[in-house]
Amino acid sequence: MTVNNNINADYIVVGAGSAGCAIAARLSEKPNVSVILIEAGPSDSSPLISNPVGMLPVLNNSWYSWKYMTAAEPGLKIRSISCPRGMVMGGSSALNGMLYVRGNREDYEEWRAAAGEGWGYEDVLPYFRKSENYDGPADQWHGSMGPLQTKQCKPVTPLDSVFLEACHEVGLPHNEDFNGSDQIGAGWYQQTLTHKGSKRASTARTFLREAENRPNLTILKNSTTHRVVWDGKRAAGVKIDSPSGQQVIRANKEVILSAGVIGSPHILQHSGVGDGQHLKSVGVEVLVENKEVGLNLADHIDTSLWYTCKKPVSLNGLARNPFGFLGSFANAYFAGQGPLAGFTCRAGAFFSTRDDETLPDIQLHFAPLLYADGAVGVAFKHGFGISICLLKPESRGHVKIQSQNPSEPPEILFNYYTVDDDIIRMRDGLRKTREIFSASAFSEYRGSEVAPGGGVQSDEDIDNYLRTEGETLYHPVGTARMGNDVNSVVDPELRVRHVDGLRIADASIMPTIPRGNTNAPSIMIGEKAADIILRGVQ
Repeated sequence: MTVNNNINADYIVVGAGSAGCAIAARLSEKPNVSVILIEAGPSDSSPLISNPVGMLPVLNNSWYSWKYMTAAEPGLKIRSISCPRGMVMGGSSALNGMLYVRGNREDYEEWRAAAGEGWGYEDVLPYFRKSENYDGPADQWHGSMGPLQTKQCKPVTPLDSVFLEACHEVGLPHNEDFNGSDQIGAGWYQQTLTHKGSKRASTARTFLREAENRPNLTILKNSTTHRVVWDGKRAAGVKIDSPSGQQVIRANKEVILSAGVIGSPHILQHSGVGDGQHLKSVGVEVLVENKEVGLNLADHIDTSLWYTCKKPVSLNGLARNPFGFLGSFANAYFAGQGPLAGFTCRAGAFFSTRDDETLPDIQLHFAPLLYADGAVGVAFKHGFGISICLLKPESRGHVKIQSQNPSEPPEILFNYYTVDDDIIRMRDGLRKTREIFSASAFSEYRGSEVAPGGGVQSDEDIDNYLRTEGETLYHPVGTARMGNDVNSVVDPELRVRHVDGLRIADASIMPTIPRGNTNAPSIMIGEKAADIILRGVQ
């Protein structure tokens, strides 16, 4: 391949995902700063990306997604499960369910305990607000001047409101705003949707749309970053495979890895930064020893409950009528209206399974839709279901490269349910969720329990279901842990320890997993990273 070494900029941002797009956009606001943004995937121009209903086909499309698979998970009956990540402009924000959930105030107090002042809740709230253009009342929690459009969900079937009524029956308070003063309770989610047209508001379609024509920002698509190029122990650039062949892109000031929880440690290890013993075992020359690179991998494990519906009011009615579905899709795409103009899960809840705990350990996403076989395809009979998510798992896994070849996927192991308390909390969460569906609000709608089924009642049977059906909720974090301690991968300024000119800014730096969906916190990290970097720019 041709090697071209003539491209350079002050800052190289690797990965045009939730954090990377925010960083590139904010850095390029300074006309005296030059930025190159590198993305392994293509443009996000597909209508399936624009329209929320296209999430599932795009998520499993190798053109737009890193279709990673985990190693055999010991806590999931030695199953290897899917772990897709975005490989397209916008990254996973172009493929996700678009729920805008920041997490709990105490999540960021945990970060402050790990990384010091600057990462507590009051420190990060201004960055959340800075990003946001909320289609709702102005208050202390939400911003209205940022590029990221968010809006409050509304019901699309009677079942959405019935779910909230049932939650209230079993004692969950109504929550007007999961991103407000308190997280506990049941209510409507907010989504990253355009205010007019209800199309996906990924970071590529928000941050980058304002920045992409700036002369100081260069965007390289379909370009895979293999490793960091060093000048001694200073990051001098990156080596990539692009449509023009192999290239070395030079950084005059810094390289910022925003390649995600899998991609950033993968690149770092191939660049010689990691557990020296492991790197040597796969033939990679060690530049810097840091045993924690790729460790501390955490994720929200997810399991679902499914019911048939006695009334024809679920979204499954669209599955019976292909012409109706196409009409609804068109109405959503062109007019931003109808049942497909938004993600399926619009209502949800947060609660604790322990009476002596005030912070939630379970999150629910309600779907007025029944999937065939529990997860694959849409059933033709009416029904509804719910995703049950464990918010603060103790189980931890890793991301490890397997050879010298940077094109070979790394070994990914989450170790779900390898800590007993995780499965106990999920078992209790499933039982509490069954109470919600047993409430009188559902009595005229609730049919039979499709999965796990009414016969699954004992601890042993429920645990067996959890291990057999458990899947990722697509929220991995933590593989380049931020901290004040010398063993952390990055310091509180997001600088990779023991080298110069290299930062990491994405969900991999999270010291602990937030209580909620991880897209909003990842964008916040991008905002804060850009601010940290620009403090030194004259």
